[in-house]
Parts: sequence; C-alpha cells; structure tokens
Amino acid sequence: KKDYYNDPVIKPLFDRVFQGTYPPGSTYKPITGMAALEAGINPNEKVLCRGSYWRPPYIRCWSVHGSVDFYSALAGSCNVYFQEAAHRAGIDKMVEVAQAFGMGEKTNTLGIINESSGLLPTPKWKKELYEASLGKKYEKKFNDLNKERMDKLSTASEEEKDKINRQYDSKKKTLEAQQKIDLNFYTRWQPFDTYNISIGQGSNSFTLVQLANLTATIANGGRHYQPYLIDRIVSPDGQIVQKYTPKMLNKVPVSGVNLAHVKEGMRRVSEPGGTAYFLFHDIPAEVGAKTGTAQTNRVGDNKRKEFHGVFLAFTPVENPQIAFAGLVEYGQSGSGSAGHVAKAVFEEYYGLNKEEEPEND
Repeated sequence: KKDYYNDPVIKPLFDRVFQGTYPPGSTYKPITGMAALEAGINPNEKVLCRGSYWRPPYIRCWSVHGSVDFYSALAGSCNVYFQEAAHRAGIDKMVEVAQAFGMGEKTNTLGIINESSGLLPTPKWKKELYEASLGKKYEKKFNDLNKERMDKLSTASEEEKDKINRQYDSKKKTLEAQQKIDLNFYTRWQPFDTYNISIGQGSNSFTLVQLANLTATIANGGRHYQPYLIDRIVSPDGQIVQKYTPKMLNKVPVSGVNLAHVKEGMRRVSEPGGTAYFLFHDIPAEVGAKTGTAQTNRVGDNKRKEFHGVFLAFTPVENPQIAFAGLVEYGQSGSGSAGHVAKAVFEEYYGLNKEEEPEND
C-alpha cells in the first residue's frame, strides 16, 4: 500500500528512468545497422572513414577510422559508416525497425503510472511540426503586413491609397513566395535529417527504459517484451495474490542472421579495439555493449564540449541474462561514465564483490 511514487528517494529515480528523455548518441547505431542489414548491405563490405562523411552537411566523425566493415564500425563507433548505412537503408526502413523495438512509444511498463513516449523523428512528424509552426509564423507576418497597410490608408489621400495598395500587393506576393520556399524546405525530410538520426543526434530523444528494452530485445534474438517491475503480490499469510509473467508484444522484423551480426558487433565493443574494451576484463563472461557520447541538445549548453554519457550492455553474449542501459548527465563519454556503472552492476550480478566473512561471524 506504500506510495512509492512519491517517496523522496524513489520518485526522482522513476522520473529519470520513465519520464526523462535523452538523445541516445551512438547507442542508436545498432538500429541504423539493423535497418541497413535488412536493406541488403553486406556486413563485410568496407567503408572508408577519412574523418567526415562525404555527403552534405559533411558531419564529422570523432576519429579517422580508415577502412571499416560493419563489425569494426560498431566496435569503433564510426559516424561515417553509419551515415552511409543510413543513406542506403533510407529513412522509411530505419523508422520501421526503430518502431518495432518500441522507440518513440511508451513501454507501458507494468507498475508505472506516468511514462514519457520519447520522440522518434519521422518524415510525418517533421511535416506536421513545421506546417503548424510555419503556419503561425506566416499568419502573424501577413496580419502585420495588412495592419501596416490599414494604418497607412487611414491617413492617406486617394492618390496615396493606390500606391499603398500596390506596395502591399507586391510585399504580399514576396511573402507568399518565401512561405512556399520555407514550407518546401522545412516540412520535407532532408538527407541531413537521416544522417543526424543515424548517429543518435538530431531530434532523437528516448527514455532509459526504452533503451534498456532495446538492449534486451537485441540480446534475446528479437523478442520485444512489455517490461514489468513487480514479480508478484503476496498476502500477509504468504499466499500469492497475483503473479506477473513476461508478455511478448511482437517479434521485430529483423532476421536472426542480422541480429547475430549486431550482437557480434556489440561483443567487439568490449574487445581490444572497441570503445569499451577496458571495462570488462574481470567479468567471467562475454559482454555485448555500445557506447554513446550524446550532445545534450539543451539550451545554453556548448554542443562541442558538453555531452551526456550513454551506455548499453548485456551479458553473457551467448545466453543473455541481464541487459543494461544507463546515462550520466554531462558524463562526457559513455565508456568513461555510465560504462563504469554497467561494470559495477555486472560485477554484482556475477558475485565478484562478495567480501570474505570474518571467521567468528
């Protein structure tokens, strides 16, 4: 009966996990990769990274990776590779895959009453957003222009009125032309939108429980489940009143072969050469992971210096039992912040933190 949702310790945690939304950064790359694999890209095909993508707006990579295939690109988190992967897959395929994993939708986690849906940018979303905002913007401009005309006409002579009306018609036509240009540009999905989305930036914004469920769904072979927090409800006399069990929502439209490619790429993230290779030496099983360094997208933040650290992981790779998603606000890199939390969680899971009990205890 306890009101956990208003507990001063628990509520802030719930708010961040289920209501706070964050850009995923490079932890979104597995989704881009799955879309590209499903579209037919060969995971062994090489893409050359010279430090920035060759298509406008020439988004930079965080390093110069040279020639990379799917596995080394995921391990090294190459922006260039995944922008090219997105270019080949196309935004429709990327949206299809992301939605199948529940991105941009409430997870409806059992036991949670308030949850955010996050935001999965799509061409439809962009069109509706900018049609509404530009409609208001230009409505004001046309009203202001007409008010200016009426104010001038109120004190003008008949000869001046004709000139004022001609000037108004000319300005109105110019404004209508500009409105058409803006609508055509801003409401249409542009290639750079796809490139931004592909590496987890742009308007991407998700909850941590969505990212955790994404990780679990990749790890378990594509079975997308509804999360739940409560295992069972027990009466005072020990009788089980209600038992909760997993409920599968859908099987994602990604082949078992391509899911295996993604799991292998994530395994290599924690191997030598991967962006999280230094974290899991003591873990007695293989770990699949993905690091993320996400621009905060917050007003006033320096987009070149201030980042959230995001991290996804699961273990063991061959028979996954535990999935992790974590974020440290302003943690800079995922491996340098939230990755250490994942390491601590896995150490606890594998019993590596047990201290020897004193002989007399």
